Amino acid sequence: MKKDKKFKIGIWTFDHRHPLFFSSLILLFILPDVFEVLFGIHINFMLPFSLVVLSSIFLVQASGRSYMITIFLVVFLVIFDLMAAEFVENRSMNMILFSLLFFYFIWVTFFLFKDLYGSKTVTWQMIVGAFSGYFLIGVLGFFLLAFIEMEAPGSFSMQMHSLKELQALFYFSFVTMTTIGYGDILPVSNSARSAAILLALFGQFYLAIIMAIMVGKFLSRPTTNEK
Repeated sequence: MKKDKKFKIGIWTFDHRHPLFFSSLILLFILPDVFEVLFGIHINFMLPFSLVVLSSIFLVQASGRSYMITIFLVVFLVIFDLMAAEFVENRSMNMILFSLLFFYFIWVTFFLFKDLYGSKTVTWQMIVGAFSGYFLIGVLGFFLLAFIEMEAPGSFSMQMHSLKELQALFYFSFVTMTTIGYGDILPVSNSARSAAILLALFGQFYLAIIMAIMVGKFLSRPTTNEK
């Protein structure tokens, strides 16, 4: 009976892996503000990333050996993230954490794109997954930009002396990726400018490629007459 229940839960999480992961990405934007506005509690900006890391397990759920590797990486990252929360202003600890998260999300992005490409039809799950992929580019951009700033302080026009101030680069990553560019934060160093250019290019290439894939799958679906 318990095995059947676990099996049903596993099936449900696999079928809803994209909405679960996308929901955790949305929490990155709203969770810190909700706690601060409603409860007057300031939570470490990096803690919501633990939820994203945990929910990413579902994306690799059916990948056998890769699933076990992902479980190990997730446990390690969540523990390290919680440890880093105790040493918020420890530059070395934060640089290690950001590097680990950057490479882990590249790993997750690979399985997400593999899943989207392998889908035979355009479903609402695939559309949600495509949104998650776009969000992941912004998240990866944030880690890259933050690492540059920690390695070479003053790489951006805004002064960032703490982890909380680095949160501004999360915003900068997404406005750069979407090519909005309000101009309130500017890349100053050569490495920061190069990263901003790459981020803007990846954001636009993603939209072009994912749209081509989705349109291709939609057009290649069986028609009523073919059925």
